[in-house]
Amino acid sequence: MDVTYAQRGAHVPWNGQEKPGLVCRVHSTVAHQLALWVVLYSPLQMAADVFSNYAGHPALPLFGAWDADVLETRVLSAAVGEHVVVARRSANGDWAVGAITSEQRFTIDVPLDFLDPATTWQEDRITDAPDAHWETAPERYVHITERYAVGALARTLWLELAPGGGALVVWRRGE
Repeated sequence: MDVTYAQRGAHVPWNGQEKPGLVCRVHSTVAHQLALWVVLYSPLQMAADVFSNYAGHPALPLFGAWDADVLETRVLSAAVGEHVVVARRSANGDWAVGAITSEQRFTIDVPLDFLDPATTWQEDRITDAPDAHWETAPERYVHITERYAVGALARTLWLELAPGGGALVVWRRGE
């Protein structure tokens, strides 16, 4: 298991309209923003920011490898104004789960019954770090990479989302 704890650098102003001492940003964590890539379906994916803010980020290869032609969507859990957890299957058989929450902490045991238990999967998981918070530490996340057969594990994935947080999990078929 490869685990990386990361804290991104300082905010990079881009439009010249920011006032001194005021950092313009959305009220969510980095993991929440990454999860939106799955939660909000679009066959034309994009990231609105200065590209240097993405350089070296572990999500960049995930976006490049994902086939945005989604064949199946499953809403695994949802409560209006509270949280949503969505799984999507791409045309090449890969799966992704995006989970986001409101300003309240949220935990969920995500069933993995959509993954073929006979297949070996490469999992990339980007979740909120234990100290992440949309207001005080939005840049804190944990990146975990694992390779396993689902049949050898518990058939669920435990996710703990920080206030305003999220999680992005991508499964690619192993070789």
